[in-house]
Amino acid sequence: MNTNVLIAPNAFKHSLSAPEAAKAIQLGFEQAEWKGLLRSFPIGDGGTGTGSLLAAVLKATLIKTPVENLLGVIELVEWGWCAEEELAIIDLSAANGLHKITDDQKDPLHLTTYGTGQLIKAALQKKAKEILLCVGGSATIDGGIGIAQALGVKFIDHRGNEISTPVDLIHLAEIDKSGADKQLQNCSLKVLCDVNTTFLGAQNAIEVYGPQKGADTGMQNLLIRSFKKYNSLLEYYGYESIAGIEKGGAAGGVAAGMKTLFNAQLVDGFETFYTYTGLDKQMPEFQILITGEGKLDNQTLEGKGPYAIARKAQHFNIKTVVVAGVIQEDFNIDNSPFYSAYDIISNFKNGNDFSQTPHFLTELAKRIANDLKDHLWKH
Repeated sequence: MNTNVLIAPNAFKHSLSAPEAAKAIQLGFEQAEWKGLLRSFPIGDGGTGTGSLLAAVLKATLIKTPVENLLGVIELVEWGWCAEEELAIIDLSAANGLHKITDDQKDPLHLTTYGTGQLIKAALQKKAKEILLCVGGSATIDGGIGIAQALGVKFIDHRGNEISTPVDLIHLAEIDKSGADKQLQNCSLKVLCDVNTTFLGAQNAIEVYGPQKGADTGMQNLLIRSFKKYNSLLEYYGYESIAGIEKGGAAGGVAAGMKTLFNAQLVDGFETFYTYTGLDKQMPEFQILITGEGKLDNQTLEGKGPYAIARKAQHFNIKTVVVAGVIQEDFNIDNSPFYSAYDIISNFKNGNDFSQTPHFLTELAKRIANDLKDHLWKH
């Protein structure tokens, strides 16, 4: 009996990219001599690397553009360009990702998304009609002011000096959009979000995600004060409030800032990936789906890639097995669309050795394949 398997993991944070995870899982199924089609289709949900995955599937031309990175150094950064569709695909993390700096270099009070703005500027210079901006994995909490500055917006204090860092927004007195790139008016900007958090208010993104970007409680309070001032100025100028926009907290408020200043559409990261890559057309071929990510917890069940694709699989009566580095205690498979769940930590004595993650994942995939044979083919 042949059973077709779709191998569609998300990235395993800190250890494997989505393509690397897919490769390791497929190798395990091959070693188990699986009978049936095996197809790898690594997925993204707006998080780190989603743009690269989209660019690969859509056969985009990769363009290298010199931009100012987080530390102010000029660096060549790749983005995708589909000339026929006049479509640009940009990963915010390529220029401004948390993975690009050390713990000692984390500085959420001053780091900005200026480099990402330069990538968008480059896309606009090619007369892009549509830009997909994937915003996961950022090192910044700047509300998108860095991007805005690169696109010609000025933030000015009461002395007439231009403000360029998030913490200094507390002194904001004027927002000047007169120099903003006019090509923005001819371009649809879609921000692919991997979280639903709002930027300000209860359960705001600054407090929820600030610590991983280096923001202690004192820094969080400073940033909240600064962005409340920014928000009041936006409202004074007649713009939409950045405070309670759904998905607005993505990438330290980039999503909210882009929607307010440039009328960007904030879209579900996985849903956009799913349709743009044509994965929706391929699902009916398969009976089993293997997905996964670094950590399974309650956040997984709030719409992360593995959860989102498992929900899609349900529509086609596809059984989904999820695999992870670790399964947190708050993860309840009974309230999920998953058929079964496996993790590396509980299956291997030294499973927390990230350098061996590919090997562990292959061995675990082999075990999953054999378990599936027992359950699906013998019953």
